Amino acid sequence: MREVTVAAIQMRLIDAFTRSDVDENVSHALEMVEKAAEGGAEIVALPEFFNVGSWLENKRPEEVVEPLDGPTYRKVREKARELGVWLVGGTIPARKGDKVYNAGIIVSPRGEVVDFSRAWYYPGYYELEGKYPVVECEFGRIGAIICGDILLSEIPRTLKFRRADIVFHPTLANELSLQLFHEFAWVRAIENCYFIVQINPIAYHPKVGKLPGRSAIFSPFGEKIGEAPLEKEHILIAKLDPNIRSKTWFGGKSLDEAKSFFDGPLKDAIKRINYIETLSTALRRDSE
Repeated sequence: MREVTVAAIQMRLIDAFTRSDVDENVSHALEMVEKAAEGGAEIVALPEFFNVGSWLENKRPEEVVEPLDGPTYRKVREKARELGVWLVGGTIPARKGDKVYNAGIIVSPRGEVVDFSRAWYYPGYYELEGKYPVVECEFGRIGAIICGDILLSEIPRTLKFRRADIVFHPTLANELSLQLFHEFAWVRAIENCYFIVQINPIAYHPKVGKLPGRSAIFSPFGEKIGEAPLEKEHILIAKLDPNIRSKTWFGGKSLDEAKSFFDGPLKDAIKRINYIETLSTALRRDSE
């Protein structure tokens, strides 16, 4: 592992109602990716729904929804190959069969899709089927977690047990939720001993109001390494050294020494709850 330069693309989004709107967002995103690469970035990350804006609360026109191998991510892959950078492609509303997911890809400098992410949290907007990738690269292991999934401690924890060094967190957050996301990212970075790169756009969401930017990067020691400005496009660049994880509270311990909360106390609690529910159902039946 070695020090790596990362970039969070804080871009202004337009709400996409047509393919031309999508193309405009994607073209603008890739222009900023180019600038990030010119500034020395080796891993570049985009925000959530970077191609459609606040699609979730609008009319959701069918023509702006596409599969993960559709035109948006084909362009992203081409740009990664052209620039020779890793690209964490934010997310798009991605169709698979008759279902739509909040999903994104991780692309290598060769333009290959190494893995993909899929959001679990926020029912009612899209199908819920979480996937949290961690991929090996020359800088260590990088992963991705989408928006509200950071609020659920076991999801960020799964990336720790997959030995993630840097986790990218694309969001679509208003001022209130962004403050919560900053606080949760600070906690998750400390408890899981990895860097978190949070990427939030500038836009207007019809339900929750302004999305103000303020992308940020947090270290495993809880330091806020950098923060992008409010309501202004910005490329947030920082040098991160994955080797410092050995100096955190988790230190050089083998992950085999640690146990997921889900594998222990939580499973036991669920068993007890199921037992109590079964017992109470039987008691009710006997009393009738």
